[in-house]
Amino acid sequence: MRERVRQRLEQMRLQRSGAFSDATRGDYQHLARREGNPVQRFWHAHKWPLVEEQLQLRPGDRVLDVGAGSSEVPLQLAARCALACALDVSPAPLRFLRDLTGAAGRLHLAAGDLHALPFRDASFDRIAVLEVVEHVPGEGIPRYLAGLRRLLAPGGRLLLTTPNYRSYWPVLEFLIDHLGGAAQMGGHQHVTRFHARRLRACLEENGFRVVHSGSAYHLSPFLSPLAPALAERLFSWETRRGGSLGPILYSVAEPRQSPGGDTASRSRAPW
Repeated sequence: MRERVRQRLEQMRLQRSGAFSDATRGDYQHLARREGNPVQRFWHAHKWPLVEEQLQLRPGDRVLDVGAGSSEVPLQLAARCALACALDVSPAPLRFLRDLTGAAGRLHLAAGDLHALPFRDASFDRIAVLEVVEHVPGEGIPRYLAGLRRLLAPGGRLLLTTPNYRSYWPVLEFLIDHLGGAAQMGGHQHVTRFHARRLRACLEENGFRVVHSGSAYHLSPFLSPLAPALAERLFSWETRRGGSLGPILYSVAEPRQSPGGDTASRSRAPW
C-alpha cells in the first residue's frame, strides 16, 4: 500500500512538471514505462511482446529498432539477438540509453535521419519501426520505405506499427491531447493517418509483401489496472486474432525480390 501511494505521488509530481508531455526528453519512453499511469505502463511494456512474437526473433539475428527513443525494446533485443541497434534522430534518448547501459555488448546506438539511414545494404535480418511512420509526411514515405528495404538482408522481415484512424484511436488521441498525460499528437507529431488498407497498400506499393497483419491494444490496456493477469491474456488473444479494429495496427512484411534476383550480400556488420 505504501509503495502504491509513493508511486501515485511521484506520478502526480511528474504530471505537474510536464514530464509526460515533453517528447523531447531523453527519458520520455522510459519514464512512461516506469512512472506513468497503469494504462501507460501497460502500453509501453507490451511493445516488446509484440516485437518478439511478430518478428519471430532468432539468436543469430541482427536487429534494428528505428525511432527507438528510450524504450526497453532495444535493451530486450540486445539480450536476445546477436546484434541490436537503436536508431533515433535525436541524440538525447541515445545518451540516456548509453548512460543506462554503458552501451556495452551487443547494443549499438546510432543517431541518424530516418530518410538517410546510415547503414550498409542488407545489414539487418529484422527491423522494428514502432509508431514512427505516422510522423513521416505522406510524400516522404516511399523514400523512407525504400531505405528500410535496402537495409534488410534476403529473407529479412520488417515490423511496422502505427495508430489506426479507423478505430477508436482518434477519440483516444483527442482525449490525451486535451486532458494531458502525453505529448501532443494530433496535428503535431502525427502528420500521416493510416488505416489497415492504406498501410497494406503503402507497403505493397513500395517493394514489400505483407505476410501478416493485425491490430492490438483493443481493451487490454484499460483492463490492466483492475485485472492485470486477465489483461495479459487478453493482449495475447488480441494480437493473435488479427483483425483491424484495435487502435494500433501492425504489419509484418518482407522485401519483394526484384525480377533479376536479389544480389545484395550479407555484410558482416552494419557499418
